Amino acid sequence: MPSSPDHLDVPDDDQKFPRSLDGGRDSESQLVNCFATPPRSRASSVTSFLSNVDLKPRQNHLPQPVLDLLNAKQLDVDEHSIVSWRQDSISLPRNWTSKQKLYYTAGICLAKFASSLIGNTGSTVANYAKEDLEISQTLSIFSFVTMYWIGQALGSFIFPPVSEVFGDKRLFSWAAACFGTTCLIVATGPNLWSVLLGRFLSGMVAAVPSVVAVGTFEHLWNAKGRIWVVSVWAVSGVLGFALGPVMGSHVSEMGAGWEWVYYGGLIANVVIGIFCFLMTETQPNLLLHQEVRQIEKATGFGGLRLDESHRIPSYAEFAQHQLLLPLTLFTEPLILLFALLAAFSFGLTTLFAETIPIVYTSQFSLSPQTSSLTFLALALGAIIFSWLPRLYDIQRHHAFHPIRSSTSPNLTAPEPEKKLWSYSFIASPIFVLALWWFSFTVPNPVFGSSNPSAWLSIVPLLLIGYCLVEFNSILPLYLTEVYTHHTASAYAPLHAIRALLAGIFPLFTAKEFEALGPHRAVWVLAGIATGFCGLAVATRFLAKRVREKSKFAKKMAEEREKAMWKGNLEVVVETEVDVVRTRSVV
Repeated sequence: MPSSPDHLDVPDDDQKFPRSLDGGRDSESQLVNCFATPPRSRASSVTSFLSNVDLKPRQNHLPQPVLDLLNAKQLDVDEHSIVSWRQDSISLPRNWTSKQKLYYTAGICLAKFASSLIGNTGSTVANYAKEDLEISQTLSIFSFVTMYWIGQALGSFIFPPVSEVFGDKRLFSWAAACFGTTCLIVATGPNLWSVLLGRFLSGMVAAVPSVVAVGTFEHLWNAKGRIWVVSVWAVSGVLGFALGPVMGSHVSEMGAGWEWVYYGGLIANVVIGIFCFLMTETQPNLLLHQEVRQIEKATGFGGLRLDESHRIPSYAEFAQHQLLLPLTLFTEPLILLFALLAAFSFGLTTLFAETIPIVYTSQFSLSPQTSSLTFLALALGAIIFSWLPRLYDIQRHHAFHPIRSSTSPNLTAPEPEKKLWSYSFIASPIFVLALWWFSFTVPNPVFGSSNPSAWLSIVPLLLIGYCLVEFNSILPLYLTEVYTHHTASAYAPLHAIRALLAGIFPLFTAKEFEALGPHRAVWVLAGIATGFCGLAVATRFLAKRVREKSKFAKKMAEEREKAMWKGNLEVVVETEVDVVRTRSVV
């Protein structure tokens, strides 16, 4: 579109305007900073931006060496000596090189894979460890499975607000180191108390790559980049979920014993820990503090200041205002709706995963080691099919061209609810279809004396593997659009529900399914999934209305898209489509 007094185009890269133009993080950062003073007017900063294209510091009362360093570091400073980011600064995480961002993303995905892999060995290892520990099957499941997921549910509420205030670099580094240490605790006992403690702490620190990661992706990637990155992160989790039973079964059968499952976890996390220690911080406020301290140290000038919105709170202030943010967001109607959706999807997948070894050992007469190999079909389905919907998402992202008509003079960004299409209309129906398909491949009275081949059940497992990726990626991706840098706190309740269900269901599902019969158990799951499909489809149409009734989400949207007035000029920042538009007010 040609440039004109009525319209100003900006290069197509939404990393340029993901935050407020005065250098803040989309002033919704004020929402939980209850102790902060009101921010300066954003309108003056925007008009300054429009009238001062090169964004060089305009002040001449600062020492020249300070001004030179500010310009070299691509920082802006106002007449009050308040330093803020320039939106073209290469120090901002979204402006990092692709190599830097891919390195950070790869480290997070490796940590996600490792934690998911070791976490999902619990049910298999419990069958072998009960004899060494001299405990019952139920207590063994509780020790290896339930304690792990209880720890992860607790960590889901603790670590997200910590990362949003104090940064995530140290969290990822120490989480990897601590996860390896907890694996060592489990392996070197082995006694009941070391298993209980080790698995609980393992689950707690595993919440960092499982929950905090989505907030880190929001720091690093724009809307287009997150489409791929969140999907790859979800695939890494599904791979760990699928390979965990395989690893647990085959390693436990070795002469060295089940302890080497966790020795392997220790070795893997030593490597991941080194990988993470080489990362850099992605929290913009902390990075800005570091830049200002470097300038003060180099010049000896102590007159630079930061806006109140960039202030890092004390531990007491953090405990009072931010620590409970995930619990506060749990009361949001939007989060409650998604929590219900997550309870159905994660609950069904957890129950189905518990059913798989029962079906193949009892109905197809396979050994535990051979039956565990069927989980590889889930991994294969995740790899083969998960990229197809992303191609459509990318195509639609490029196809969106905002226009202004006589009937609608205001340009509007696409609704975040459009990201739910593959969850509601593709993954959920396919999940129902796959479960019904699988239920009729299990030997049952319908077939009489003729039993179907076990290979017929592999195809629905491939489809379910794809569905697992959608269930684990679409909701976090949606939340990054709605809650921006509070995404991790918003996602925490959803993941906590998943963790609790994953910890509770294995305690009783094996006995119940064996009593009910594997074929009837799968029929029950398929019937429940059919009802879940209706809820998933309804969510696509209800989500916008529910979002608008959610106070926190609504206020963030208003702060992100509201008009800022200066004279007869209205300036609006479109974070999704990277457009800054101006129009005269009649």
